Amino acid sequence: MEDPQLFSEYGGAYRRLAAQLLDEVWPSLSWPDAPQPVLEVGCGPGILTREVLVPRLPPSTVIVASDVNPAMVKHAKEQNAVPAVKAYEVLDVMDADVTKTAVWQHGPYGKVFGVMVLHWVPDNRRALHNIYKLLAPGGEAVFTLKAYCTMFDVYRYMAKNSRWSKYMKDFDKYITPYQNSKDPACDLRNMLIEEGFEPVIVKAEPRTYVFHSDSETRGAVKSVNAFVSRIPDDEKESYIDDFLEDCYKVKMLTKEKDEKSGQITVFYHYISMVAVARKPQH
Repeated sequence: MEDPQLFSEYGGAYRRLAAQLLDEVWPSLSWPDAPQPVLEVGCGPGILTREVLVPRLPPSTVIVASDVNPAMVKHAKEQNAVPAVKAYEVLDVMDADVTKTAVWQHGPYGKVFGVMVLHWVPDNRRALHNIYKLLAPGGEAVFTLKAYCTMFDVYRYMAKNSRWSKYMKDFDKYITPYQNSKDPACDLRNMLIEEGFEPVIVKAEPRTYVFHSDSETRGAVKSVNAFVSRIPDDEKESYIDDFLEDCYKVKMLTKEKDEKSGQITVFYHYISMVAVARKPQH
């Protein structure tokens, strides 16, 4: 996900599901009378911050929005700024010393949100270690992520294709750490405990994105593909054609057509994981 404009245009299905997942876990969160700052890890182009996260926060809550990609941070600040966001900062959540980052200076945080982020982070343990440091005592972390998705298997297949392999030599860096796990929720829960957290909710279950046309599907899949930015411009559409063909073959994508209206609905299937974890008061 490197093109903020593309993800802004075609990320509607992702934002709808993010809103649903946050609504499911929201009752488990605690909000003191004077909320501490909130940190968003992986804010992307800032639309989710503006449309999904900010409306759910208690009044007067301030947010620091961060992303590893400077282009995303710039776009969020320039195109999707909202008064509740105190600052937009670049942050690699795996930073070797998070205490030296700009994000650290705005903390500690009462909440850290990582919405559809941890599956892009190769070292989840380092990320959780840093998030624990960033939280205030009693603070809570909220995560949604892909525990398993056949999209990542498609990366493996395409990395063997002679036409695309030269652009995908490091494909394993872009596969969720839980792809081959027999029990991803157990793995994440154990990691949270080992990093000092008290797990409140950790669960994995099937979920589905819903797209309402072939063009929306194409744009949405293109917007989160880890390699499309590397493909020469004159080959990008052929790459996406091949990628989509494989996604249908492995049933990551399935399609239905209403016989009366002709309306196309495309379903994107994966295993979702959600987690809420608390830093102890003492």
